[in-house]
Amino acid sequence: MSLKSRLRVAISLLMAAVVVALSLLYAGSFLTTEFTSTRSAALSLAGQVQSSVVAFLGQAQGGGSTTDEIKKDLTSQLQRSPGMQRMLQRALENWSMVAEIYITTDRGEVVLSTMPSNAGSQARPIPSVDIWQKQSPFVSASDLLMARENAEASKAVTLVGEDKTFLVTHVVVSTPVLRDTLRTPLLRLAGLFLISLIVALILAILLPGLTLNPLEQLSERIDRMATGTLSESQPLTRPRRAKEVDDVYSKLDLLGEQFRGARENVADMRTHVERLLEHLEQAVLLVDPTGRLIMAGPNAGRLLNVDPKSLIGKLLPDIAPPGSPLWQALESVIQTDESTSYDAIVVEGLGESRTLALTSEPISRGPGGRSMGRMILLRNADTRGALEAELGLADRLQAISRLTRGVAHEIKNPLNAIRLHLEILRNRLEEPGPEVDVISREISRLDRVVKTFLDFNRPVEPQLRKLDLNEIVEELVRLVGPQTKERKVELRLELGQAPMIQGDPDLLKQAVLNVIMNAMEAMPNGGVLTVLTRRVNDHCELAVSDTGAGIPLAVRDRVFSLYFSTKKEGSGIGLALAYRFVQLCDGKLDFVTEIDKGTTFRFSFPEAAFPSRATLATRSLGA
Repeated sequence: MSLKSRLRVAISLLMAAVVVALSLLYAGSFLTTEFTSTRSAALSLAGQVQSSVVAFLGQAQGGGSTTDEIKKDLTSQLQRSPGMQRMLQRALENWSMVAEIYITTDRGEVVLSTMPSNAGSQARPIPSVDIWQKQSPFVSASDLLMARENAEASKAVTLVGEDKTFLVTHVVVSTPVLRDTLRTPLLRLAGLFLISLIVALILAILLPGLTLNPLEQLSERIDRMATGTLSESQPLTRPRRAKEVDDVYSKLDLLGEQFRGARENVADMRTHVERLLEHLEQAVLLVDPTGRLIMAGPNAGRLLNVDPKSLIGKLLPDIAPPGSPLWQALESVIQTDESTSYDAIVVEGLGESRTLALTSEPISRGPGGRSMGRMILLRNADTRGALEAELGLADRLQAISRLTRGVAHEIKNPLNAIRLHLEILRNRLEEPGPEVDVISREISRLDRVVKTFLDFNRPVEPQLRKLDLNEIVEELVRLVGPQTKERKVELRLELGQAPMIQGDPDLLKQAVLNVIMNAMEAMPNGGVLTVLTRRVNDHCELAVSDTGAGIPLAVRDRVFSLYFSTKKEGSGIGLALAYRFVQLCDGKLDFVTEIDKGTTFRFSFPEAAFPSRATLATRSLGA
């Protein structure tokens, strides 16, 4: 629950409690006053009747020799006195709240009453008005609402010279009349209570907003400053409010300008560092003094098989599986303040393993300054062997190029002379035998071989420009589509987010076409040919996969060698040309193969700047 909501609830409860308390206090005071005044009036009236009875008894002459006889005679005279009856009636008429006035003996027998039918009967007990003084006014009001019995005020009358009660005067207060008397003020009080409560709730809703709106605007300003969405073009001033709030806004604007400048400096510095890390072959990890990663270079994702952004904020050992060699190395790195290095750390992932080399260097602020963390450098220790193999292959191709260029020139001239003299011989013979035809075919074949040598070794100047691999693949698919149907090959395309590279379109089309044709020829009985494009870190990859028999282990090292082929009618130059063309486009070509499962050739190129935004498309073309 927000602070504003909590304040609204708290103020609502507080104001409701104040209104209820004040209303109860006023209602209690009002009821107490009414009950007290009603009791006093009833007792006063009972006292007046008592005085009239005493005066009557003082004038009356009681007959009889004993006290009881005298009391009986006086009671009889009182009962027959018209004057006392009129006095009771006048008293009854003077106060509308009185239901009945009567006089009883000490034994409760009614002597005289404003209701003549009750004379001579036994008076039933009625609660005294004194109970209003003893109990809560709200309880008394509840009794009135429940329409309980009337209440009475009574006064005792004694004879001169005696302490015992002789007669009792009773004034009965009517509960319905009293209830009607209190109803109107109580209803007015209830209406005032509801109005006060509604006003209190409205104030409770409005006051937090009026109070906290400046704070919310300040919070919004701080959030926009923190996220960098508060631009310099936006006004930094606000309508005038309280002086204190304006002062806070002024100071906040000053801090905002300073924070914006610091943020821009940090952003520029971070951009420079990220660009530097992108151009490093090694994976760079920056760790703060607590051992948490604050920056990871793009190559870290390639070496660790994870998204580099997912590493940010993790403790250094948490980026590797617990117990693995890399985890053990990272654990030891954060436990020392010295430089450390590891030459061979085996990392498993995505069905393959690789060997990494790790170097850790502490970072401090100036000589003897406080530690700012560590810099971890990771590099692929396997790349040296792969690089040596590529260099060896390149050396072999260069040596073959030099040799074939010389041999081709030495053979071509004598070959042309032999072909010329063979034609002369054919013309001189009346019936050339089959031997002449054999010699002619072999000379033509040797001539094609020599031309192939010369074509392969002819210098090529690639015309590099920005290319979309998806467009190249789609064009080649349209070209080989009819052949896939004839060979009963199902062609599947998996085109990822459009990979943009720098390359020669003609050379790349020829290289990819050579690989696709080899893949189809590897499936003489039909199969599935898959062409895939995707972006892997800062490289673009094109993969051509078949479901053929795979490449035997014994010949895998010679796949890209010129004039090597496992097919009966193969020339052995397709893959060699593809390898050469890919190198001219600053790319790499390798393959993975499994016996009886198929082969995948992978083209890898550096990604060009500003890649396009094609959506992922996967489709299958019928066999």
